[in-house]
Amino acid sequence: MPVETKYVVVKSNKGAGLGDNLCSVFAGIVVATVYGRKLIVDWSDGSFGEPNMNVFPLLFDLSPSISTDKSLSELNGSTSVQPPSWVGNLLRHSYELYLEQNWDTYQRKRTIDLLSSDPQYFNSEVDILVITDFTRLPCQSTLKDLAPVVAGHIKPSQTIRKYLDDYISLNLTQHYIGIHVRMTSEKGAQEKSRKLSYYIQLLKEIRAENPSLKKIFLATDNASVINEWKNIFPDVVVRQKLMPKAGDPMHLTEFGLSRFEVTIDAVLDMLILSKGNFLLFPDNSSFSLSSAILSGLPSGNIYPIPFKPVSPFVLRLVSKMHKILLLLISKIRL
Repeated sequence: MPVETKYVVVKSNKGAGLGDNLCSVFAGIVVATVYGRKLIVDWSDGSFGEPNMNVFPLLFDLSPSISTDKSLSELNGSTSVQPPSWVGNLLRHSYELYLEQNWDTYQRKRTIDLLSSDPQYFNSEVDILVITDFTRLPCQSTLKDLAPVVAGHIKPSQTIRKYLDDYISLNLTQHYIGIHVRMTSEKGAQEKSRKLSYYIQLLKEIRAENPSLKKIFLATDNASVINEWKNIFPDVVVRQKLMPKAGDPMHLTEFGLSRFEVTIDAVLDMLILSKGNFLLFPDNSSFSLSSAILSGLPSGNIYPIPFKPVSPFVLRLVSKMHKILLLLISKIRL
């Protein structure tokens, strides 16, 4: 059953965090924008809420130019789908299709091949492309460059926006620094931890140049990190929320909150980070990357911190040189 409009469908990937899944949505926005497709986001696999309830529209709104009223049930009869594993299966979840393979071991490449469309089909006549993974898409670099495009097509839902506006006006004022600190025992997550001393030095330098930045907003997944920061910065602002025991990853741990409540907390932290004047974060965290993309901040106000960072002085120097270069380019264009 061919369809007149071409679509890109982004499916949530169970086990991946909010950042990874949002990066897949960002990739879908880029594909929809560049190749004239309509975007459907399906977060109903239970990763972020009750199973079979699509929670994405409760959290985010897509722009009318790329969104559609079509449902997956209306498109499920199409045979023009990539990858082919989704033909007749658009109402199902990615982990179900994965489990049906009965593979003995997990291999990332074959899993992506099974579930997520190859970029070669983006500019094709295939009616429906399905994306479940962003890692082989031009995400980490290109999405930073296309952040204005992405941010122009996605915004918080009305309920989320109301909470954000109220929280920021009551707790942060208009000028603050957003900081994300990742500190869990999840496999691979330790590579996202950064030394506190580096954050502190960078903060001092930013505040020295920007004395109006009195407030710091801290988003973290570890209660011990909050205590550590408050000992140094007593006025640091942290949203009150339930957290698992120190080291346990929030999106994979049961600690008294429903999946949707955990998701709401994560989305709010991510968006509050994005509303600050500066953003400091581990450079390999997709959660932080999502905040940076949504922020609309100039690159000179965004500080992705590498695992083995160079001197803060060098980073600041590079940032200043970047600003000077942009100024020179603007004058040349004039």
